[in-house]
Amino acid sequence: MDKEAKRSLIILYHNEGKSASVISKILSINRWIVYRTIKRYKETSNTQNRFRKGRPRSVRTPAVRKLVRERVRKNPVRSIQGMEKDFNISTRSMRRIVKEDLGLKCYKFREVQLLSEVNKRCRYEKCLILRKRFIGGTHQSIVFSDEKIFTVEMAYNLQNSRILAPDQKSISSSIRTIKRTQKPASVMVWGAITSDGRRPLVFIDKGVKINKEVYVESILENALKPWAGEHFNGTHWVFQQDSAPSHKAKMTSEWLKLNVPEFISTEEWPASSPDLNPMDFCIWSILESRVCAKPHKNVESLKSSLRREWDLISEDVLRAAVDNFYKRLSLCIAAKGNTFEELD
Repeated sequence: MDKEAKRSLIILYHNEGKSASVISKILSINRWIVYRTIKRYKETSNTQNRFRKGRPRSVRTPAVRKLVRERVRKNPVRSIQGMEKDFNISTRSMRRIVKEDLGLKCYKFREVQLLSEVNKRCRYEKCLILRKRFIGGTHQSIVFSDEKIFTVEMAYNLQNSRILAPDQKSISSSIRTIKRTQKPASVMVWGAITSDGRRPLVFIDKGVKINKEVYVESILENALKPWAGEHFNGTHWVFQQDSAPSHKAKMTSEWLKLNVPEFISTEEWPASSPDLNPMDFCIWSILESRVCAKPHKNVESLKSSLRREWDLISEDVLRAAVDNFYKRLSLCIAAKGNTFEELD
């Protein structure tokens, strides 16, 4: 092991709280070398010697690689920047150790639905039935529906949202900071899509709770029924909804039996399955990324943007999202009802 690698290990063990005596025994080096290295690190924040001519020795030694591998094996939730500080080596060297020497890649966290064993079994069984029911492309006649709350605040992704600038000082605080309030102004929206179209958004008035009466009268009777009649023009279609309380009500079921050619009942639709509804796994996120890229001054501005961007979602996107629903049924079945989006 070369000197630079030993220095990096000394600082690593020092940061872990080990004494100079213990470090000297672990690395089989003189205790005074350990003291001197730690002292230089505290004074200069690095362990480098004074400038010398010639190419510096590499810190990518077998010992350092082994230690990095062991750390990742014990806990893979690590950042290159964090390990760079722990080992006191450059970002470039740590990146090369991780990616080139150890062959590791960085992956993002993914949020998935928490599922019980009962949920998984029900999802598996219901997906089998739905896949058989909509074989041969008949899923393209399904009208998928859902509700979502949008706020006037800016939506951003901690992992991907970045600001490009030559330095921090050149970024104004109005751009770099995202203001949050405890209860931002918001609006609830009901939307519905099929493979070749979408129903104009329905905005729920502030303070109105979507109970069975509101759902049947304001959404199903006044919004869904006239649009579907015009859009499908007498051809067969199927209505989908999730298992919200107002959707499961007897009043709702009776209305659907009398007014819709066919529907997926709340007993037939897999519970806890936003990963199966195109509105959830695709359309809402597209709409939010476009509408909430910047904050809105008021709810009316938010509504205006929602209407505009909703109408701009292309039929190619709608068709792909609906087709993906059928593919996801098979993925859910293959996963025995468990989450599957890492396979998608």
